[in-house]
Amino acid sequence: MMQTATAKKKSISVIPSKPEYDRSIKSQFKALRVAAYCRVSTTLEQQETSYEAQASYYTEKIKSNPNWKLAGIYADDGKSATNTKKRDDFNAMIEDCMAGKIDMIITKSVSRFARNTVDSLQNIRKLKEKNIAVFFEKEGVNTLESTGELLITVNLQNKTTIILQDKIRRKCVVSCNRDGSKFRVADCICA
Repeated sequence: MMQTATAKKKSISVIPSKPEYDRSIKSQFKALRVAAYCRVSTTLEQQETSYEAQASYYTEKIKSNPNWKLAGIYADDGKSATNTKKRDDFNAMIEDCMAGKIDMIITKSVSRFARNTVDSLQNIRKLKEKNIAVFFEKEGVNTLESTGELLITVNLQNKTTIILQDKIRRKCVVSCNRDGSKFRVADCICA
């Protein structure tokens, strides 16, 4: 018996070669969309000028950097940093970050951003997941750097400790002055 072989025709796909990279064409540099966050905690007139000065300073700083594009100035005045829920511009800024409108936030200091460690870290982590940096000028901390979160936590804890110490000193002075004495915070032995 004779066997016959039937050969199946194979289909061949032609894959075009990749075009060579043209080094004469420079890739477009995308400017970083930078927003600033400003905040003053009271509505006192002297604080008003600080608020305006912060907004003006950051507008000029961002516009003067050729690699940055102004994504907005977000500012809450007369708002406490202990809670982010009632800070409308802060929340709008975070929403704009999540919507892909902002690449980096600049603010004066950690305490301008948030004094509450939990709020601060939750927002920083949320931004970090989207690769959005927060840069704190006073402390020189960029949240996308490896030590950013640790430095912020330590800074917030130190500020909280100082605030609590000050409250204790003031209560001590009030307690010492109940008998009509004229103690100052510096004179208080429990300080």
